[in-house]
Amino acid sequence: VRQRLLEALRSSQEAKATRHLLEQQERLRKKLLWSLQVAKGKRDRIEKKIERFRQALVATDPPAGEDSFQELDLVNGLKEGIPLPVDPSVSLVGILPEQCFLLKSAMNPGVLACQVRPSSNPQGQRSLKRVMVKEGDDLRQDQLVLQLIILMDSILKRYGLDLQLTPYQVIALSRNDGLIDFVPDSSNLSKVLKEHNGDIQQFFRAHHPADAGVHKGQNKGDDASGAWCPQNSYGIKAEVLENFVRSCAGYCVITYILGIGDRHLDNLMVTKDGKLFHIDFGFILGKDPKPFPPPMRICKEMVEGMGGNPSPGYQSFKSKCCGEP
Repeated sequence: VRQRLLEALRSSQEAKATRHLLEQQERLRKKLLWSLQVAKGKRDRIEKKIERFRQALVATDPPAGEDSFQELDLVNGLKEGIPLPVDPSVSLVGILPEQCFLLKSAMNPGVLACQVRPSSNPQGQRSLKRVMVKEGDDLRQDQLVLQLIILMDSILKRYGLDLQLTPYQVIALSRNDGLIDFVPDSSNLSKVLKEHNGDIQQFFRAHHPADAGVHKGQNKGDDASGAWCPQNSYGIKAEVLENFVRSCAGYCVITYILGIGDRHLDNLMVTKDGKLFHIDFGFILGKDPKPFPPPMRICKEMVEGMGGNPSPGYQSFKSKCCGEP
């Protein structure tokens, strides 16, 4: 099928241009995977692996007999742009190797600092986009789950319920590798709690403190009537706390419906503006590596981040889980 498609893309100049872009995407994939393999080829400290990864990304002189994909200049040779497979609305025009790195995990996925521009406008302004490249992992299931989350999000918004979900993009390029859209300004809950004395609110307060003088003295997250009112509550900007409550509710329900397993603080992420989201969907439809897993992941630190069990914030969370606006 692939060969017939490539043959069909010889029929016109427009078709030939499309074929050229597909071939460039294939060369890009091979170059990225080769760079990862070079980086992880030796058992070494993560700093050494990152150094080899950066050197491989900028290499344009392949060893004799190697595939020509290694000649692809990712720093200065992409002026015409390559549509980014994980997000074709933008084209890759360069990589900043000094800002690329490997994550310290079992598979050491790479994080690329990509210079991109709108695919529809070759003269458009460049911006920075981070993309993760993974090898040794089948991302087809992650891609399916995230497509379902995107669908659920659009249905909820159609009925006026915006739960501040973060359905990032994933594309499986084979059974063994793929690209993941890297959500900016996000950290896993494990790291956030470790760096902020187990207090999620302290993390929000550090990045989005409430404006001085707004609702001064109101620190319980409620107004005089006792209704949920996050303005200036706990010294955090109102929209940040509201984002956290809404996104916690959304993902609790979605992960329950889809039977997402293997939930722990390393695959629960939170952004600086309060949006919680889940990553790593290797176990779905009730499968879980642990016996007797809970039906959803809501830990006491998350509840305390909303204000605690008796708080109006937590009551708002429960009402949103049950479908109230």
